[in-house]
Amino acid sequence: NFTVTPTTLDFGDVTISTTATLSTTVTNNGDAACNINATVASATNQFTLASATPVTVAANGGTADVSVNFAPAALGADTGTLNLTDANTLQSVDVGLTGHGVAQPQCNFTASPTTLAFGDVTTGTTASLTTTVTNNGDLTCSIDATVASATGQFTLTSATPVTVAPNSSADVSVNFSPAIAGADSGNLNLNSNDANNPQDVNVGLTGTGVEPQPDACDFSVAPPSLAFGNVSTGTSSTLSTTVTNNGTAACSIAASVGGSTAFTLNTTSPVTVAANGGTASVSVSYAPTAPGADSGNLSLVSSDVNNPQTVNVPLSGTGVEAAACDTGITFT
Repeated sequence: NFTVTPTTLDFGDVTISTTATLSTTVTNNGDAACNINATVASATNQFTLASATPVTVAANGGTADVSVNFAPAALGADTGTLNLTDANTLQSVDVGLTGHGVAQPQCNFTASPTTLAFGDVTTGTTASLTTTVTNNGDLTCSIDATVASATGQFTLTSATPVTVAPNSSADVSVNFSPAIAGADSGNLNLNSNDANNPQDVNVGLTGTGVEPQPDACDFSVAPPSLAFGNVSTGTSSTLSTTVTNNGTAACSIAASVGGSTAFTLNTTSPVTVAANGGTASVSVSYAPTAPGADSGNLSLVSSDVNNPQTVNVPLSGTGVEAAACDTGITFT
């Protein structure tokens, strides 16, 4: 007279190509030993008996374990039955078997961006760009990183292999150090040797080596025109424009005023402006001698051999008669 506990063996999720084992315990409540035949019924043969059969269980509370293996070869749920039958009394008990085959843990990574475009890089200098590797899998990735470059101007700067935990990311960096001018290309290869999900991802590398540019003056002016408005004849008004040097060499700018003689340059020429954001003010006076509109031009000329520039600043103004003095006194 035997009982079985538990009466269901639920293996849960088991990775395919692996084996899980569970047991049920047979208890003999009778006064004679049990001699129990154990069999497993499984349509897929993924459930198998792990214990020797028949199973002998001593009388008066004796126990024995009966074990079953679940070794899924395919994904998905599976069921089976463990049957236990006493050879003498023919008492029979079925133990339900359930399990679910699941995929093996995998490294599953992506790289972004998939192209590293360095653009123009001055020869003799180095630029660095990075792609980010993200592991969307459930197994840590070990990724071999290599750079292929016919010229040797692209080089890997990150340690390899690159280790990336599940749901994490890591940066892989490449340098471009052009020694000669011209376009170049290469390839960053990222390879995971995960037996369950081998991956091979290529990141394109492009860049152009350019010769160093000579230092040069490169200036702009603000405001770009000087409008004096109405100015009384016999008086003078002064306005200024600011010259800003955005270049890498100091500017030497020849300044001159043309057009109406009512306009005169107040600033000493040439005007020197320091490199890399230096500024200087150039001022012009307007002194009309007769009523009427006047126009002229402030010419700013840089004769820098690497970047010659001419900027013209229009000048405008109108001479008006000075108001007459009226004392209110009448002579008789």
